[in-house]
Amino acid sequence: MIKPLSLGLVAFLLLINARTNAQQTVVHTFEITEVSYGIYTSKTVAKEPMAGSPTGNHNVTAPSILVKKTLRVPAKSGIKFGADYKVSADGNETVPVEVEWIYPEMHDPAGRITNTSLKYPLAIPANMVNNSSYTLEKKHEVLKGNWVLNIYHDGKIVYSKKFQLY
Repeated sequence: MIKPLSLGLVAFLLLINARTNAQQTVVHTFEITEVSYGIYTSKTVAKEPMAGSPTGNHNVTAPSILVKKTLRVPAKSGIKFGADYKVSADGNETVPVEVEWIYPEMHDPAGRITNTSLKYPLAIPANMVNNSSYTLEKKHEVLKGNWVLNIYHDGKIVYSKKFQLY
């Protein structure tokens, strides 16, 4: 006869084994696909404070509309450029990514801060088209040269697009 303590221990070990096997068979997918890129238009619906941003905030916009597919973008105030992409992942949850913009050396109007990039976390909806874009709002942001959009997932670059502002 098996003692109750032994039976409990056997049940516990079987449970651990079942959980371990279940965890090993779960497949997590992540794939990013470019939909388009270039110059966009959209309406800003909110501005969220963002420390480290050249403007001090992050724009939340209505869906962006592609105006022109191009990697060459005029460097002028009001221009919005970036990329549309779809993240395919398990389920319909949000996916944590980091968005990074690398740009020519930028000085704030007071001349106190110089930076060449902006990186921030974002939770994007899986299995639908998303847009990451940059709008040149302030005079000190209107810079000619190479601008790069990088998107990271789990610390690795999963998407990159280089724009030439002229």
